[in-house]
Amino acid sequence: MKNLTELSCVVIDTREKNMEIYEFLDRNKVNVAQDALDVGDIMVFGRETFLIERKTEADFISSLLDGRLFTQMRNLAETSDVNKYVPCLLFIGDKWKIWKFRNIKPIQVAGALNTIQFKFGIQIIEERTEASAGLRILNLVQMFDPEKKITNKVYPIRTISKKNLTNPEYVQSILCGFPTIGATMAKRWQEEFMTLEKCLKAIYNGELSKVKGFGDKTLEAIKKVYK
Repeated sequence: MKNLTELSCVVIDTREKNMEIYEFLDRNKVNVAQDALDVGDIMVFGRETFLIERKTEADFISSLLDGRLFTQMRNLAETSDVNKYVPCLLFIGDKWKIWKFRNIKPIQVAGALNTIQFKFGIQIIEERTEASAGLRILNLVQMFDPEKKITNKVYPIRTISKKNLTNPEYVQSILCGFPTIGATMAKRWQEEFMTLEKCLKAIYNGELSKVKGFGDKTLEAIKKVYK
């Protein structure tokens, strides 16, 4: 008997409570099923396999504040690297409005998204509604279904040059993704160690504690999300 991944174009994790995407794909004759996924919420199978973590506005902020977000993104990236998947974050909502709901600044949201994309190499898919998110997944199925003849060229997913990560503004925006780190603290951090690699190494080699404002509580919060 064939396993579930061989029978289905799309598999959605059984823990996903919102069924709108499932119902949208089912209505559009996509072979979709539910199964327990160890990592991610949605898998799209074809010539490329996409492993997708779905986040609503509330999910994103909650996981950012409690430290789960970067752990989830690291697991997503590592699993995808081992299995040759394309890792994706599906963000549903308006990222520039979510800071109004909780005590978080827009620069922290920008920093978290930059960390996800540039540090972990995860593609970010942004949609305002569950329905439009379903449409994006439907399009992925149509583009990468090995049974279909694709007449339009499928372009490879672009990667970001590592040179960008030595740019002070890029580095500072990524550092803003860590808990309790705002623009001022990120600027101090980056100016002290310059490159992203050195900034991250400073977390555990004791050097970061010498920078003004980086006390024990701040370091503890940073270490919780960067292990």
